Amino acid sequence: MPPQRRRIDRVAAPDLLEGLPGRPLEEVRALRDEAREEESRLSFHRRLVQARLDIVRAAITRREAGDDTADTRLLGDLPEVLADEPPPSPRVELRATPMHAPDDAGRRGDDVLADPSLGRLPDLDVDALHALADRLADEERKVSALRARVIEALDGLQGELVRRYAQDPAAVEQALARAVDRARLG
Repeated sequence: MPPQRRRIDRVAAPDLLEGLPGRPLEEVRALRDEAREEESRLSFHRRLVQARLDIVRAAITRREAGDDTADTRLLGDLPEVLADEPPPSPRVELRATPMHAPDDAGRRGDDVLADPSLGRLPDLDVDALHALADRLADEERKVSALRARVIEALDGLQGELVRRYAQDPAAVEQALARAVDRARLG
């Protein structure tokens, strides 16, 4: 696999899992850690896009219903608009998911998240709101697809580590000792 510049390019590469059993254990661990980090970042980005999309859809619904106070009441109704609904098929997360602030300049989707239209909802007509909702929905689909590829890679990398640890239980003790050492230093 040729080296890729960005971490997301490495962990989402279609050939990432090729030849995995022949790679050094440290490389597999490092790739797994990179995949975890990218999944977490993509998850955070997706949540931001979904929140914006929920707000825009609520504004559209109210405007199309002829609610003249829609824009002024939207702020007060944000907790209801942004309330999470349970996912259709929940994925059990067995690890802590760190939260990431959008501090990565030049990452995918920054233009969508930086779009000032959300702050100008009262100034937008219904057609502009629909166009904004379409852009946000498209971004959410793209981020979800990329996140699914990263999760697939993460599952493959984790599976390889489990296979190796089952074959060599001493490797588990070594990994735990390194994790404890890193925790003490960090």
